[in-house]
This record gives sequence, structure tokens and C-alpha cells, in this order.
Amino acid sequence: MAKTKISEFDSTPANNTDIDSINIAEGCAPSGINNAIRELMSQLKDQQTGASGDNFTVGGNLAVTGTSVHTGATTFTGAVVMSTALPIASGGTGASSSAAAPFAIKGANSDITSITGLTTALTVAQGGTGAATHTSKGVLIGNGTSAVTTVSPGTSGNILQSDGTSWTSSTNTGIAKAWVNSTPSTGTINAAYNVTSVVKNSTGNYTFTFTNAFANANYSAIFTILNSTVNRSVNIQSQTTTTITVACGDGLGSPSDVTGLNAVFFG
Repeated sequence: MAKTKISEFDSTPANNTDIDSINIAEGCAPSGINNAIRELMSQLKDQQTGASGDNFTVGGNLAVTGTSVHTGATTFTGAVVMSTALPIASGGTGASSSAAAPFAIKGANSDITSITGLTTALTVAQGGTGAATHTSKGVLIGNGTSAVTTVSPGTSGNILQSDGTSWTSSTNTGIAKAWVNSTPSTGTINAAYNVTSVVKNSTGNYTFTFTNAFANANYSAIFTILNSTVNRSVNIQSQTTTTITVACGDGLGSPSDVTGLNAVFFG
């Protein structure tokens, strides 16, 4: 077979008797040697430019001091050692180690301090909320694998309530909206919630003022009198969304101050 490219040369010298059909066997014409050398130079040039399409195997080390251009697929079966890091533009990380890489790599990453440039929210399955924004001061509610939902605060005094299926911010009429422990004759509040003051208007007549107003005046008030000597009575004279006025008496129709007056309000 005519040896038309270097890969067809034989590693046994005696088997190389021609080069591209030019006879170089023992006793060949002198002109054959000249033509053979010229043909060999041509095949070497074709190997160098890639025109021959011939494979090239390096059994030892290959050192490239200039630019290496690969136009086809390149397969490396051993380790590739570079003196400088492969830049990002060339498919590398631009860093000599994973710790120095300018971005997160596959696996555990404990050095991520921020994520910018995301155009879509991380899904719940990805460890996100599935939403780009949330209601200010709202409560996040899980929604399975779907994006979390938000319950807004609503009005002052509202609580988070469940109907067995979902959550809402709503008024709970079963919880006291205000309470007070007072010594009304001196205008003293000993302890209270949502009651800001108690004022003595006259003997046995007191007005309590709420810190936050009720939604309407149809709330319920329960008063108890603390008096160590005799029985006393208490009657509500008026109530608004912001105040309530009561009159205490001695049980015989006469106004009378009391030692202590406690109250709980629902509405």
C-alpha cells in the first residue's frame, strides 16, 4: 500500500520501501531518493497544517509556548496542568482554586454572601419563597410547594385566626380588649391594658379612658368593687368608643367612693 501520510509509515525500517509509491527499496534509482525526500517534506507539511487529516499521538510531554488553537474536539485522558488559571471567557473559573472562584461551585457553599441578578424568585423547592415581594409587616403562610402567601396586619388589635383551613387577621371578640385595676378615688391605675387613665368627676363618679378606641360603643363592661367595710354598687352612666363613666353608691341611693374598682371590657 502506498504510504501517503505519516500514520502509514512503519516502525520497522525494512518495511518502508516506498513513500507515496516512490520506490526507496534497496537498489532503487538515485532519483527515487531525491523524489522521496521531497515527498516526505510535503507529507510533514500536511501533518503540520492538518491538511492530511492524520492523527497525532504524543507519548511524552507536550510543551506549547505559543497560542494553541483547537478547532475540533479535544480529549484528555490524563491530568492537564496549566501554569495560569483558565479564564471564564474560555470556559474556566478564572481562579486557581475553588475557594478563590468568583462564583459558587457545585456542592456545599459556605461563602455565599449575596445573590444578585436573579430575574425570577427562587422556588420553594430551591429553598426560596416563590415570590419576589411580600406585604410589608405581613405574616408569611406556607403553601406546600407553591409560593408562600402573606396575611397583612389589618387593624390595631387584630389577631391571627384560623378557620381550620386558612389564616386571617381579624378581631377576636372572645378576648378582652381592655382591663384595669384602679383606685379611682385618687385617680390611680394600679395595672391596666388599653386603659390610659381614670378620673374622679365627683364622689363615687369616675371616667375611664381607653388607649385605643373600640370599633363601636356596643362593648360589654364588667366591674367589680373592692371595699373592705360595706357593700357598694356600681352603675354605668355612659359609654363611648373612647371612654366609660360609672357611678358608685352605698346601696341606699347615695354616691360613695370605693377603695378599689376593677373592670374588664369585651367588644
